[in-house]
Amino acid sequence: LHYHLPYPIETVLLPRITQVNQLQLGSGASGVASASNGARDKQMLTGDENIVEADCTVFWRIKDARFYLFKISDPERSVKLAAESALREVIGRTPIQSVMSDKRAQIADETRDLLQQLLDHEQAGILITQVQLQRVDPPPQVIDAFNDVQRARADQESRRAKEEMVSAQIRAAELAQKANAQAQKTLEKAKTDAEQLL
Repeated sequence: LHYHLPYPIETVLLPRITQVNQLQLGSGASGVASASNGARDKQMLTGDENIVEADCTVFWRIKDARFYLFKISDPERSVKLAAESALREVIGRTPIQSVMSDKRAQIADETRDLLQQLLDHEQAGILITQVQLQRVDPPPQVIDAFNDVQRARADQESRRAKEEMVSAQIRAAELAQKANAQAQKTLEKAKTDAEQLL
């Protein structure tokens, strides 16, 4: 009948289902935690057991108003907690080099997919439209040590590459020497055979 009793007996809830909401995780996030707790909250362990601090932005909208209004009590908090959990899980299985360089877009996509699964499992009625990874860095207390380790690793890789290049040059020289010796041997045999025929 589309009839309802007037306020205060009944109310009509009209959520904005087309509005895209934005949630910040990390340094820009608002919350009741203290600054020290906030710093600890955004620290995550990578797949190779390094600590990083990650900031990301989650964009979401209402997918099902019925579930959104009546299945969860605090939608924004639910998205925040699920997003933190998803981001921690994805970073927790990724090595630090990938987290800080070439796999950032992949990490954001995996986080979005996992976050959507978590919210769907809870029947939150929320659709995650995008996850943007803003910043991933080692904690400020250890950034100098981290940079030293990265420089040492780069030096080690450079030395290894030089050693492999020298080794390849030695092998190439040995092969060239063997080829020259074989060619000389074949030439001498051909000369001997030619002399015998004459």
